[in-house]
Amino acid sequence: MDWEREPLLGLLERVVRALASLPPSFEPWVLTDSALIAGLARKAGAGQILLAETAGGGWAGGLLADFVEERFGSEAPVLLLDQRNPMLTAAAMQEAAALYLRAGGAPVVSVTTPENHPVQLRTLYNVIDAGLLHLIDPAPPADLGCRAQAVSAPFCFDWRIAGGGKPDDALFRAAGNLLVPVGPEGPASGESIWLKDGPASARVALWHAVPAWACGFAMAANGPMFLSRAEGKLFLHCKQEEGAVLRLAPFTSAGLLHERHVLVPLDGAPVCLGEFETAVTGFAFTAQRAVLGGQYGQESMFSPDRQHWCAKTQRSADGRKLSGRQSFPATFQVDPSLFVGTAAQLRSLPELLGQGAVRGFDLGCGSCLVQSPIDLLRHAARDRAAKQIAGGAK
Repeated sequence: MDWEREPLLGLLERVVRALASLPPSFEPWVLTDSALIAGLARKAGAGQILLAETAGGGWAGGLLADFVEERFGSEAPVLLLDQRNPMLTAAAMQEAAALYLRAGGAPVVSVTTPENHPVQLRTLYNVIDAGLLHLIDPAPPADLGCRAQAVSAPFCFDWRIAGGGKPDDALFRAAGNLLVPVGPEGPASGESIWLKDGPASARVALWHAVPAWACGFAMAANGPMFLSRAEGKLFLHCKQEEGAVLRLAPFTSAGLLHERHVLVPLDGAPVCLGEFETAVTGFAFTAQRAVLGGQYGQESMFSPDRQHWCAKTQRSADGRKLSGRQSFPATFQVDPSLFVGTAAQLRSLPELLGQGAVRGFDLGCGSCLVQSPIDLLRHAARDRAAKQIAGGAK
């Protein structure tokens, strides 16, 4: 897309004029790699003009963080615009800046409503069970203080979150969503017990026999699951669950390996999971059943992917049957048109988004990134509709 030619040059001029019309409290800068566009911005009185090769990539991805820090420092708030959205207005820029001030310094990014809701883009299912599938440690440390039939390999676990009991407590049993210390009576026969293996590490031990061929175990809702190993590959053995599948994500002593997840049917037959490196000590699993009858089975907490987040608290959708799009929780996606924040926040924006520490500025219909000829047609249609609405309002 050539922004030095019409009609794109005319669209770019709209953004430059909006930038130039900001009140004196703003100090506009135009960063461009084009002498022609620099001249256009200078003619419009758009503030400081700087020619730089780094201007072509926009602000998304932190490409401008070094420039912002060099010019304004790491803690000075700036408002960054992507010129590919010709529908940006001076009013929207000022509202976004005001939101940043009201948000107490939390960064602000522009957001829009996705054309397709994430719920519709995902497999629709009910979660019927979830847990951990552990690989057995063939030679567990002798100082664990238990005489279990099988002890798992260690896995990452923060005991501070679980309470951890007293410093000298070592054995815990699950009680709902809590772990409570095992009393002086000790574990009961047939019980599975959590073992404290360090401040950030745990194991699970079984006080009942496992098959001699098993190299892994889990206590699932519909009965025990086991792993076996043959020719270097892991095989899953479990009971049949009609219409259900099992999603497994391997983990090591350092945490989950999301990119290696496996999806297998729960049809009762042994299933090959494949080969896994020796560092893998188990799997986090969810048993899922597809939703039938035309309903959206949103019975678990709505968990959007990295590109979307829920407008309300995620728990607002918990436990509800979503019968149609009208009852989906409102969702936004990040739009690279606008950012307000510091250089440090820009550099760590992906992490801040993951933590929910970013405020979203809803552009509504005021966003149309022009990146292709199709986008140009889309912008023309939206621009015409906006003018018709404005004319009707008069």
